[in-house]
Amino acid sequence: GTTDGGTTDGGTTDGTGAETLASWTVTGVTDDDGLLAIEVPVSGERSFLITAIGDTVPVSLEEMYGPDGSRILTWEDWFSSDYSLTYAIYPAIGGVSFNWPVREVDGPLEEGSYTVVFAAYTFDYVPGETIELTVHTNTDEDLSGGEARVVLIYAEGVDENAEVVAAVEDAVAYWGEIWSAAGVSLSVRYESSAIPTDIASPGYGDPDPIHQANALREEGEIAVIISETLDGSTWYYGVSGGIPGGLADSDYSAVAVSWLSFAGVDGTFDADGDDMRVMGETFAHEVGHYTGLFHVVEDGFRWYDALEDTPECSSRRDCEDTLGTNMMFPYSICDMSGCVNATEITADQAGVMNRYTGVQ
Repeated sequence: GTTDGGTTDGGTTDGTGAETLASWTVTGVTDDDGLLAIEVPVSGERSFLITAIGDTVPVSLEEMYGPDGSRILTWEDWFSSDYSLTYAIYPAIGGVSFNWPVREVDGPLEEGSYTVVFAAYTFDYVPGETIELTVHTNTDEDLSGGEARVVLIYAEGVDENAEVVAAVEDAVAYWGEIWSAAGVSLSVRYESSAIPTDIASPGYGDPDPIHQANALREEGEIAVIISETLDGSTWYYGVSGGIPGGLADSDYSAVAVSWLSFAGVDGTFDADGDDMRVMGETFAHEVGHYTGLFHVVEDGFRWYDALEDTPECSSRRDCEDTLGTNMMFPYSICDMSGCVNATEITADQAGVMNRYTGVQ
C-alpha cells in the first residue's frame, strides 16, 4: 500500500524552549495483500509513536524494518509469546498505537528511515482499506528523566463534589511521588466536561466520551477521565486505552478511572487516606500502561512483561510475594488491615516510561 497527503500538527517544547515533540498525519490504502507501509524518517529523533485507524475494519501492526532493510519486529514473534511487548499486534477497530523503541535493547534509533507495516485484518487480510496514520516523534535525548503532560477531565458534575475533588488532587500528588522513582514528573491540568458519569471502557463501547475527552486535550497530553462508574459498575478501578496509548484522537486514546470504586458503597473517602492512596496507585498503574508498561505477570501466572528485571513466578502466592509491591502488579493485595503498597518501579520499567514518545 501507499501513503499520501499529510499535515503537520505542530509540536511542544521542553523547558529550554526547544521543540521536542512533532507530529504529522497521512492517509493510505492497503495493497492487494491487505498491507500498508509507512516510512518514518529519523534524524536525531529519540522515539516515534504511530496511531493507525482503519476506515471500517480492525488494524494491527504487521512488521517493521530498520534503515538497513533488516526486519526488526514482526507480529509472529509476539502474538503467541508468553511475553508482552505491545498491544499494537492485536487487530482493533478504532485504532492501535505503536511506540518504538520500547526497551533499551530495542534502541537507540538509527539515522535513516524505518518502514512500519500495518495490516487491515478481519478473518483475513483486507485489501483496499483506508488507514489514517498519525506519527509523533520526540527529539528529547534525556532518558534519565522527563515530563508527562496530563489533562484530567471530570465527567459531568463530578467536580462539583468537593470531597471527590480533594481526594483526586491528593491522589494525583501521590501518583507524582510514585512516578518520581522513574525520573518522570507530572504536569497535570484539570478540565470540566459534559462526559457522562458512566462510560464504557476505552475501545469497548460507545467511543463518544473518549472523543469528547480528546477534544479537551492539548498536543502531547494524555487524557484521563474521572467518571463515576465504568461499564455500569464499580468493578474496575480504571482502564487504559492501550499499551501503549496514543497521542492522536482514536476510540482508545484515554485512560478512564472510576472515583466511586475507591469511595465504596457509601460514596465517601476514608479519613485515613487509604482510598486516596489506592486511587493514586491506580493513576500510576493505568497511565503506566499508557506509556507502554504491561503487568509484570498476568492473573494466570504464566504470561509476563518482556523486561529482564521483573522476575518470573508461577503461582498466586509466589507472585504476590515476589511482585506484589510492583506498580504494575495486576491486582490489589488487600486484607482486613489494608492493602499492600504497589509503588515499586524497576530500572527497565522506568526505561520504558522514559522512551514513550509522550514523555519529554
